[in-house]
Amino acid sequence: MVQRLRHSHLTVLYYVFKPVHVLLFFVSAVLALYFFKYEHPYLLADNRHYTFYIWRKILNRTSYIMYYLLPVCFYTFLNIVALLSTVHSKFFTLLYFLCVASQIVPQGLLEFRYFILPYLLYRLHVPQHSWWCYSWNSANTH
Repeated sequence: MVQRLRHSHLTVLYYVFKPVHVLLFFVSAVLALYFFKYEHPYLLADNRHYTFYIWRKILNRTSYIMYYLLPVCFYTFLNIVALLSTVHSKFFTLLYFLCVASQIVPQGLLEFRYFILPYLLYRLHVPQHSWWCYSWNSANTH
């Protein structure tokens, strides 16, 4: 299972995301950040929550920091797609992202409670592996 997971993970990353897809992702993400970035007034004024400090100290430090974080977002997106597609169909993966987008996009505030349900659904639908799983399978295959 582990060898198949590693192989299929690399297969998804190589065959599904060609350079045209990567370029399309970055161009659309840059345009979306440039035209649709929204700063909620409560996020800028309420210093009782940690999201205020994350926004003020990290995300709003310069006007380009959001663009610098795009490769991290893309890498995270690739890993989520690769792990979901090894276990489920393409339709399920597309449906998962549509449901996550329908929950997160309309929110005006940056609150981590909005990300709890998508993360829990992700963890429920991805096989759980730990370090001992890899070492156990590599020791038994030789």
